Amino acid sequence: MLIYIHLIFYFSSNNFCLFSSFRRILIKIFLIINIFKIPSTSSLNNFENQKILFSLEISDLKIKQFISQLYKESLKLDVSVNFQGHTNNVDRIDRAKEPLFRDVNLTKVLLLSESVPKLFKLYDNYEPFTGRPEIETIEEKNEIKDFLDVIIKSKPMDMLYTFLKSKDHPIAKNQSVFRHSLEQLWFGQYSRSLGQPDSSGFEHVFIGEFKQGIVSGLHNWIRFLYLEKNKNNFHFDYKGYLIKRGNIFGVVKFSWEDLMKPAGSFLIGTTPEFEFALYTFCFLSRRLNGKGKNCNFELNGCQITLISYELVQQGRLFIGSMYPSAGQMTNECRRSRDLFT
Repeated sequence: MLIYIHLIFYFSSNNFCLFSSFRRILIKIFLIINIFKIPSTSSLNNFENQKILFSLEISDLKIKQFISQLYKESLKLDVSVNFQGHTNNVDRIDRAKEPLFRDVNLTKVLLLSESVPKLFKLYDNYEPFTGRPEIETIEEKNEIKDFLDVIIKSKPMDMLYTFLKSKDHPIAKNQSVFRHSLEQLWFGQYSRSLGQPDSSGFEHVFIGEFKQGIVSGLHNWIRFLYLEKNKNNFHFDYKGYLIKRGNIFGVVKFSWEDLMKPAGSFLIGTTPEFEFALYTFCFLSRRLNGKGKNCNFELNGCQITLISYELVQQGRLFIGSMYPSAGQMTNECRRSRDLFT
């Protein structure tokens, strides 16, 4: 473009007719180059990511049926939950003197699934404060790869891939695209504060972070358990529950590094691969991007709603936030709850 400007200046200064002819030739060359230029890798990636902006077309009934089958085929751990006192998001009194997972053995959880030890290795990879850049080392990238290797070959993720493939969803074009898309959605870095890459969907949902003086995210029971079992290292304290659904779901209050989480929700007893499949499925089908609907389903007769938000930066799609919420209480759920209270 700079050469083009210099040439125009030269010809316009010396011969107007020559300038007019030469300008027309340069314009034609410029148009041909731009029409037939090869797109960059980043452009191709952006194009691929734009295709999955479209939600999966599926009925509410089909969503419930698929998630029910997904849960049925997944490993589960029967967890004893010590909810203790009821609280609310403004209560300043600690309503729980003991840990939420007081009777849960961490070693037993490690044996629940091959993915759990891989998940633990990711815990020290993240800067919890938003506004501070995330810097991934080669070792940390390999740990993400190892985690994804285990997750993708699991039964829940295989079920998700097969289902999406049957719907001709572009994320399941082939196994390579599927993996790349999952890595982009969950582990792709974006900015929550100050315009620098300081977060990801995975960090927000499965790890937790600190933003504006409070705990943000952390919607995974295994992460909660890990912090609770190492509470002296993380200044972690469970304060009580807001909502409970037996031993499968809870909305709880806690503090971490002296920062409060007034109300945090998570499923209980589920594996990382089940949640990865469930959350990805609900994100693709019912994310709230201004016109979406919630992802509603049942676990052990208890109604659960999964709420998810997308985040788009520089033409790339990310999981912004995702968390479960309690649906209406049912008699079946009440019977299930009474077994564990």
